[in-house]
Amino acid sequence: MGERELLCTIWLTLVFGYGSKRPAELIEKFGSAYNVFQNGIEQLHFGRLSESVKLAFQQKDLTYAEYVLEKCNRDKVQIVCIQDKIYPELLREIPNPPVVLYCKGNIERLSGRMFTAVGTRKLDDEGKNIIDDFIPPLKNAGFTIVSGFADGAEAYIHRSIGKTITV
Repeated sequence: MGERELLCTIWLTLVFGYGSKRPAELIEKFGSAYNVFQNGIEQLHFGRLSESVKLAFQQKDLTYAEYVLEKCNRDKVQIVCIQDKIYPELLREIPNPPVVLYCKGNIERLSGRMFTAVGTRKLDDEGKNIIDDFIPPLKNAGFTIVSGFADGAEAYIHRSIGKTITV
């Protein structure tokens, strides 16, 4: 994907918000994020819009998307779009997959066997013992542990095991 398409994809997620289905629907309908960016609101035909979305399509300003791209490059954060070959296939299958992923580390870990960990933020010794018994067999079986990296149990898991992902 070229830089222009990448910037327009980032721009779409900024305009509609990261959880919105609109960017994916518009990219599919118009063939590319750049085509969506080039069209006006009248050509897009997607019903009622907030004033901020209308203003974004009137101004067509990529400045903040450029800032996001520069910051990611500086911080060594990989940007993966849903159109990219390396986008995780299982993630592509969920309802409303994210159009853009910002990744630090090995994105290929999102393509293997995964186990999600959610736990208390006030981890005691008993909880640590349970984690120490429960998680290593999953790691040895080739699972990647995924969590939100909250304090407590999740942070303990990530510090204890090397192959993890935080979301």
